[in-house]
Amino acid sequence: MSNFWVHDFGQFKMVLDKTDLDFSRQVMMLGKYATESHESQIFESQLNKDQTVLDLGANIGYYSLLARSKVGPNGKIFSFEPSKENISLFKKSIVENSFTNIIVVDAAVSDHDGHSELFLSPFYKSEHSLFEYNYSSGEHKGSKQKIKIISIDSFLEKTGNLKVDIIKMDVEGSEKKSLDGMKKTIEFNKKLTLITEFWPQGVVNAGIEPKEFLEILTSSGFNLYHIDEFLQKTYHVTVNEMLKITKERIKKPVERTKENQAGRWYTNLLCIK
Repeated sequence: MSNFWVHDFGQFKMVLDKTDLDFSRQVMMLGKYATESHESQIFESQLNKDQTVLDLGANIGYYSLLARSKVGPNGKIFSFEPSKENISLFKKSIVENSFTNIIVVDAAVSDHDGHSELFLSPFYKSEHSLFEYNYSSGEHKGSKQKIKIISIDSFLEKTGNLKVDIIKMDVEGSEKKSLDGMKKTIEFNKKLTLITEFWPQGVVNAGIEPKEFLEILTSSGFNLYHIDEFLQKTYHVTVNEMLKITKERIKKPVERTKENQAGRWYTNLLCIK
């Protein structure tokens, strides 16, 4: 019996895998992607027809497919994902929807072009990282695979796609290097919207402090808005306000889970120029 099945989200369909203990399992149990329901709404609200969207850390393609459903056949979606297993499942969904304007790039995003190692999580397929740390277990050991890395500035220059409207970034601690590799893109696109994961332990694993990461965003010209899944609302924050929220949330009993104790707590930010 096949492990694959097709779930209809209404605007698009996804081919999911029963052996995927993360996204696929949640959709199978709940019929929806509940973990980031508010973020999905915010992401969708930023999309318009014919836009160009970059999905950095596309995993199995949920946000790319959602973007395609809004930008239409004349928009462009560039989806960057280094895991061959995730790409294989993602491409099945592209075929299922007969989408022709999602371009899957088999690479992780960083600050230069080259090669690196992808450390594979033994738990969740969305947790693979360029850094040797697993935030479900706190362990530093696991299998790995050789992958290609690219910078966004280099990729867009080579492909002639300099204009970008929206960037979705979920790269498991590599956010700082990704931002370093898209400085020209951020400067060139005066009305750019960025939605990024903010995982404090992840940026520490990558060698910087959470405050520095947030200040990089503001110094790049972005206003920060907290996409608060807990409160199901989005609101403007300063760097210090976001750091205060981070400390408070990690201490909250409702969020004091085993994953938080291992440094797993994360949230997302809407960044608007």
